[in-house]
Amino acid sequence: MDDIQLPFENETPPEVRVKLNRLLRRSDISALRRPAWRPITTHGDDIPTASKYGGLPWLQEGEVWPCCNVCQRPRYVFLQLNLQELPAELGKPSGNGLIQFFYCKRSDCPMRGKLPPDRVSLVRMVDITLPSKAVVRSEEPTDLFTVLQITDWKQQVDFPDPQKAKELGIELNDDYQFEPQVTLNYSFGQEFFDRPVDTGCGWLFQCSQHKDQLAFTWQCH
Repeated sequence: MDDIQLPFENETPPEVRVKLNRLLRRSDISALRRPAWRPITTHGDDIPTASKYGGLPWLQEGEVWPCCNVCQRPRYVFLQLNLQELPAELGKPSGNGLIQFFYCKRSDCPMRGKLPPDRVSLVRMVDITLPSKAVVRSEEPTDLFTVLQITDWKQQVDFPDPQKAKELGIELNDDYQFEPQVTLNYSFGQEFFDRPVDTGCGWLFQCSQHKDQLAFTWQCH
């Protein structure tokens, strides 16, 4: 039987992969598996409607660059997803257009790094069939993130984390973990912040009934 495609496959030692594959084939755990897709990125041109990390956002005609509600300076583009470019296997559960995520990462912003992040972040859906504008250089942050285009998606499997599995009544052992701990250097750390930060995950949420209702939060390790 083929090995299960694990997150961070290349960074997981062979002996850990063997233990994890054995554990994840248990019937009670295997029943909880679901597909997930990891973005494949490359340095490339900053296309306004592309799926990407960093760079310049698509903006509607007449719109000003979104600013932080606390320090009133331009937010940074962390992520832009063109919903037409998501994996075909997903169908179109998120709708059409772009999902954009802006965040204020300045160390001197009074609310940076505090929860909830609503006042320093903006996550929204935009309709790219509307007229767009050329971004004015004076609007954007002076230290934009280098753009990474999302050019493809790699399918793998997703399982509940140990805490969630415990809540579901599933008994686990110490093999149920992805190690070593992996830092996504582009998404976290000095590249995205003015000072070192704890690693963790950022979560984007979308209402299944009202596609334009989105939210964001951090979850630190």
